[in-house]
Order: sequence, then structure tokens, then C-alpha cells
Amino acid sequence: MNTEREKYILALDLGTSVTSAMVFNHAGEIFSQASKEFEQFFPKPGWIEQDAEELWFSIVSVAQVALRKVWPDRK
Repeated sequence: MNTEREKYILALDLGTSVTSAMVFNHAGEIFSQASKEFEQFFPKPGWIEQDAEELWFSIVSVAQVALRKVWPDRK
């Protein structure tokens, strides 16, 4: 497989407690995936808080892991 010429789609999902990344190939099949949980804070009953910086880093992290499976030699 020549991954340099193939096209892929990266899909990111920022859920309530987990960030996920999936890479799909040209046929729409899952080529790789990664996920990471992040912390939630409950300061008061009925309230949920999340750290925006942690959310951003979890998105970057799962994207890097999923894409590294597509192009393992790139950094």
C-alpha cells in the first residue's frame, strides 16, 4: 500500500468524557483510530466543568496517534 498517494479522512469526536479520532480510507473503511479520556469536574450538583486546555491537548494527542498509523515515518 502506498500511503503517500492514498487519500484519507480524519474524523474527530469530542464527547462528554472521551476524545476520539478515526482515519478512514478512500473506501470509507476505518484505517486507524485512537481515543483518550479526559477529566470532568463537578463543582456543584448538576454542574460539570472541563478544562479547555486538556480538551485541546486530548484532540491533538488522538489525532497524532491515529495519523501516525497512516504515516509511521513522519513526526
